[in-house]
Amino acid sequence: LAFWAKYKKKFNNYKIFPMISDYETVSLCQDKWKFFNFLKKNNIKTPETFLSIKSINKKIKIFIIKERKVTNSRKIYPNLRLSDLQYKIKFFKNPIIQEFIPGEEISIDCSIAKNYLPKKIMLRRRDKIFMGESEQTTLFSNNRFISEIKKICKLFKFSGHIMFQAIVRNKKISILECNPRIGGASVASIYKGLNSLENFIDSNFKLKKKKYYTNKNFKKLIIYKNVKFI
Repeated sequence: LAFWAKYKKKFNNYKIFPMISDYETVSLCQDKWKFFNFLKKNNIKTPETFLSIKSINKKIKIFIIKERKVTNSRKIYPNLRLSDLQYKIKFFKNPIIQEFIPGEEISIDCSIAKNYLPKKIMLRRRDKIFMGESEQTTLFSNNRFISEIKKICKLFKFSGHIMFQAIVRNKKISILECNPRIGGASVASIYKGLNSLENFIDSNFKLKKKKYYTNKNFKKLIIYKNVKFI
């Protein structure tokens, strides 16, 4: 993502249009520590986050460890007590420690228009998660959550398709992170009618309108992975 974002303008000069946000936006989203501080600065509800065990707020009892920056590793240790951190943190290159908030984990897919604002937003429950990816997801509606996401999007310069991860607890959302790209299960939102790909192509190319197949009655996606040994 960082590569395509960094050279986005150069590609544009050759009539090549990567569906990616600006480099500054992508960099902010890919650094979980900077992203956390940006949300806190703008009074957006998010779990407390720390760079070291020494800086932890002792009032927090349960934690999660993850890599600070986006890497190939999806290693995450959730639901840890303070006594567990000293050992588990050794398995990370550049870790952050985050307050563990129990609740329902959701994804929020957004189709972004040229004015950086979301043209359409869809909410998905992450019913079954494996290695950070949602293998089962169910779409649902909540107008209050959508209004909150619209306000958050105004703080960034997004483009194309972006996806928030959040936790729902006591009917409120806490933003965990933002992936400025199409997620593994975002196809569920696209199939439902979130036309981020279609909208991006239409805004950059003068092509004949192609009808994308959608199903408005669709609610759940299950990703089936068939493992073969050769």
